[in-house]
Amino acid sequence: MMGLIQDARMSSALTLVLVGKTGNGKSATGNSILGTQSFESRRSSSGVTVVSELKATKLEDGRMLNVIDTPGMFDPSVDPDFIRREIVGCIHMARDGIHAVLVVFSICNRFSEEEQAVVYSLVALFGTKIYDYMIVVFTSGDELEAEGKSLEDFLSGCSQSLKQILGLCGNRCVLFDNRTKDESKKGRQVQQILAYVKMVLENNDWEPYASEMFAELKVKPIMVHYDARMSSALTLVLVGKTGNGKSATGNSILGTQSFESRRSSSGVTVVSELKATKLEDGRMLNVIDTPGMFDPSVDPDFIRREIVGCIHMARDGIHAVLVVFSICNRFSEEEQAVIYSLVALFGTKIYDYMIVVFTSGDELEAEGKSLEDFLSGCSQSLKQILGLCGNRCVLFDNRTKDESKKGRQVQQLLAYVKMRLENNDWEPYASEMFAELKEFTQSEKLLLTETQLKRLIEMFESKFIEMELKLQKLLEKERAARVKLEKKAREAEKKHEEDIKQLKEELAKAKAEAKAKAKARAKAEAEKGKKSPEVVSKGWSCVIL
Repeated sequence: MMGLIQDARMSSALTLVLVGKTGNGKSATGNSILGTQSFESRRSSSGVTVVSELKATKLEDGRMLNVIDTPGMFDPSVDPDFIRREIVGCIHMARDGIHAVLVVFSICNRFSEEEQAVVYSLVALFGTKIYDYMIVVFTSGDELEAEGKSLEDFLSGCSQSLKQILGLCGNRCVLFDNRTKDESKKGRQVQQILAYVKMVLENNDWEPYASEMFAELKVKPIMVHYDARMSSALTLVLVGKTGNGKSATGNSILGTQSFESRRSSSGVTVVSELKATKLEDGRMLNVIDTPGMFDPSVDPDFIRREIVGCIHMARDGIHAVLVVFSICNRFSEEEQAVIYSLVALFGTKIYDYMIVVFTSGDELEAEGKSLEDFLSGCSQSLKQILGLCGNRCVLFDNRTKDESKKGRQVQQLLAYVKMRLENNDWEPYASEMFAELKEFTQSEKLLLTETQLKRLIEMFESKFIEMELKLQKLLEKERAARVKLEKKAREAEKKHEEDIKQLKEELAKAKAEAKAKAKARAKAEAEKGKKSPEVVSKGWSCVIL
């Protein structure tokens, strides 16, 4: 990542916010700045970014660079309630202040009223001071280059209204080619924008933009975007192998030390527990922490008791299943068993509610790596699981003391929860087991009596047997696939070794033949040299008188 000229007056983290009309290339620009494919980016008339997202990278001077990508929230067709939610969500992510607002225009699109609306909406919301933090980014630089034109050529012929906007933004503008493969060009683009960020900060006494709204929101708890279609309470269930950090993740989400959490090889959580907090919109957020109930060494009776207990706690339905993996642990068969056990019990529909949480983000950060770096080198089996979960994953550092970082992690997770609900018609996951259990107990108590537990386990006996058989089949299928893959890899390695051996033999043979030929030539030359004097005397005989 390109460095920003160091200055002690700068913040420890820089936050840039991307705004613009749908389809102008905000996400692609964010990826270019970060140097990774962090935001989903593709051609789409309806827009790819559905909620504001924050991604970060580390600069050469050690500071964090936060980039917030926003949906086309100022497009005229967008619902005003959505706009309000996204503005609040975006401010929450940038609650320590905005160091630059990157207004993204595409040189391929005519500068229209919609484009102007983006800028004027920001001014209406934050005041004219926001102009001092604006930098205009023109995308599709490759198109301009193909025409043999520069940014100056384009601007000299642009509309008066665009020139007016540029003037209000201090004529700070850069041209981005987000499709280029030229690393040098990528670096120059980012360096230019970071130089403008430094200029903006110098001009604003090194203070980020932060209005009263930022200060008010900073003291309020984490929020999830409100929607009337959401339930009055949201329930998240943490699952994963013992030692992956489920309890610590639950505490990070709740913002309190609610679950006991410490390093332990045998696991700290011994029974499922539910803890709750109130969200800003008044709803309750329930977090259920589970023990490593799908670990192979666990007693089947214990698993059955915990499943019944967990379903009882979440009897109104599960809004998201948080599958917790640690980046410090190898992705093993035990990790897969967690997923396959859930699928065997609840069916493939449960995949639609899964979000993968990777813990030990501090370890990854210490190595100077991002989640994208980690995933690019992960095993094929983990990539397969992520694919089944719709590639929904977040990185958590549960040890951080940085309140801003804690907030961003939780906000990103809650954005995924909202996305899950939108994609599932705002309905939580609830199978027949949930309905049967709810009807059976008719109790609001979180814990079941021993008698109730036994009767429910008996009632669901056939389902548990079915789950165990399905799990066994899934794991056998996975093992068979892995054995087949390993056999194929061994065969490929053996063939590779045989090819190398054959190549060496052919090379040795070719060398021997070349040596023999050289020896034969040398011998022929030597014999020819011996005969030459006699030939000369015969050819040049003379008589002396």
